[in-house]
Amino acid sequence: MRKIKKIIAVFTVFVLLMSFTPNISATEKAKVFITGFFSTDASDRQHAINGFRKLNYSTSSLSDARRSDFLNWINSGGTTYTDNNYAFYVSTHGPSDEKAIAGETYFLCHVKAKVYPHDLSGNWHLVYIDACNSKRNNKFPVALNITGHSNRGYLGWATEVGVSAANSFNNYFWETYVTRYTIQQAAVKAAADVPGAGSTPIRFSGDTSWYGYAN
Repeated sequence: MRKIKKIIAVFTVFVLLMSFTPNISATEKAKVFITGFFSTDASDRQHAINGFRKLNYSTSSLSDARRSDFLNWINSGGTTYTDNNYAFYVSTHGPSDEKAIAGETYFLCHVKAKVYPHDLSGNWHLVYIDACNSKRNNKFPVALNITGHSNRGYLGWATEVGVSAANSFNNYFWETYVTRYTIQQAAVKAAADVPGAGSTPIRFSGDTSWYGYAN
């Protein structure tokens, strides 16, 4: 009888402890898209994967991402957006400064198919479009429902950016500063570490106090 009571008591304590244990498993998914345009693809891919995982996202990657691959994953939640895909990074080309000044906003997928802001839907939490002129204006963060919301952040380049400079930024941003500072502060510090004044014109939209962690 005493053994039975002891077993019941231990089981009760276990159940109570489990009920107060925080759920630390990530439910938000992140995807790293590589388009195959740059010699730094493998490095950029790994930096982004490492960074998202530090932020507790369930992270996967796709190389040579085509437009259909990208949009199927990005828009998988539909207009109501009930999916758990809430973060992504893409390393790719954007328009030249001349085209961006003329009003063009897009980035390229594999085989150079264009993706425009109006192609995107969802309520995104953390997005970094590593492409020239991806943040010359606010069209992408608005389309992704990042601007004006708390606990959300968007990163992109204000002008053209060199391949080596962007890769150096990615190293500092994802590997050194993410989790130690807010996303905005991490980006500012990473840009400051890259040699050459103005070589990494990174820009941020979203919640300046947010550290980027998955829910």
